[in-house]
Amino acid sequence: MQLASSLGNWRRWGLSEKPVLVKTFTSGQNHDTALIKAADQRYVLKVFRHSFERAMAAERLANQLDVSPKLIYADSNIALFEYIESPAKLEITLLELAQTLTKVHSSNAAKLEKFDLLKAHNNYLSTADGTTKDWHRTLLPALNEFLNDQTPWCFCHNDLVQENCLIADKLYLIDWEFAQQHNPWFDLAAVIIYFKLGDQDAGDFLNLYKAGWHQKMRTSIFYSSQVALLWTDLLWNMNKFGNDYRDRNWRRFEQLRQLASNLGIRLASQA
Repeated sequence: MQLASSLGNWRRWGLSEKPVLVKTFTSGQNHDTALIKAADQRYVLKVFRHSFERAMAAERLANQLDVSPKLIYADSNIALFEYIESPAKLEITLLELAQTLTKVHSSNAAKLEKFDLLKAHNNYLSTADGTTKDWHRTLLPALNEFLNDQTPWCFCHNDLVQENCLIADKLYLIDWEFAQQHNPWFDLAAVIIYFKLGDQDAGDFLNLYKAGWHQKMRTSIFYSSQVALLWTDLLWNMNKFGNDYRDRNWRRFEQLRQLASNLGIRLASQA
């Protein structure tokens, strides 16, 4: 196992003794992750298969903003982070989410690459069935509406599922592998969808993020960003788990159908 064999390089990481492997986590798209322990301290170890330099550029910027666990070591496709214990009873508030995203989106990300949404979609569509490709063609007007939105691009996390948001003494965001320059509405849409915000909470969140942005509720960018975010998520999952993911998670596709209908787009039946 690459994770286990990488522990032999522990002296390079600045640790005082050889670490032991505590447990491994589900592999990400471009890395393997483990919890290790050395001298009564726990750390998160990631071994990357690709995109290491791009991921570390985002991690270093997130570290400068103090919104992510400390990056202790990064070299030769290996990254070591401080381990953040997230108590189960603490809940993330809309204010913490809004303030953290405001800090991230206000930073200078000029050195980061720009996120290519349609390129990512085309990669995921390589294993798609006919129904999925038909849906993609039908959704292209909404995707292009999102891509043509004039909101200035900025540093975006691009993968704000709840599992990547940890609350301890404050809110930490983890797994910055997809972070690049992007429209901030992609991150805002992720919060609205993954935290299952109703209209009232979504409006409150947007207003906390930037005063007056609650007025953007029910505008085209409000819906097109959610379509772009959710379709990207669904394509990724079908590419990874197979096209039958659609049948096993049909409610998520019904959510997409409803979002698209707000833009006048009718998606064909999944049957």
